[in-house]
Amino acid sequence: MVTAARSVPADPVRARERHRVRTLAQQRAAAWLARAHPDEYRDCYAQALERIRSQASGLPPWRAREQASRQARADLQAVFRDEYQARFEAELAALQPDEPAVEVGRVERPAAARARLRALLWLADQHPDQTRARFQAEAARLPLRPADRVPGRRRALAWVRALDGLRGAYPELFEARYAAELARQVDQEPRL
Repeated sequence: MVTAARSVPADPVRARERHRVRTLAQQRAAAWLARAHPDEYRDCYAQALERIRSQASGLPPWRAREQASRQARADLQAVFRDEYQARFEAELAALQPDEPAVEVGRVERPAAARARLRALLWLADQHPDQTRARFQAEAARLPLRPADRVPGRRRALAWVRALDGLRGAYPELFEARYAAELARQVDQEPRL
């Protein structure tokens, strides 16, 4: 039997953060473009508002204005593509968090998962009382899905939530240890 690996980020938290940062950079660049070219924006907005009102007469006024604003910004981005792209890159560079000092390149998903698990277990060893308290609180919760209520699955989910809570409580410690574990995983990979 042959199975294909799913294309899932090794660290979903970092993937969500990257998505949030890119979205915020896009919004800021679009707002800057509207302020940089107010006359063009006003014209695009008026045309979009007129078009939306003619197409959907029952639409609430606030919703029509919201859609017209989005459409006007999209039109400006198409007209001033280079300016928008340059501003987007600048906003993205300003918003992106600092990357770990260790340059690891592309890491395979299993190696990244092992590094993440080792970093989480190290963090749990550093804070045993808090880990125990978080686990007990999570183990007391009843999962929503009936399939997750099996004792073994319930215990595993409680550990996952407890360790994830520790990662959120000590992000700097986790990031430093995760970077070190990733570097160790890269060093252990066989060279071709």
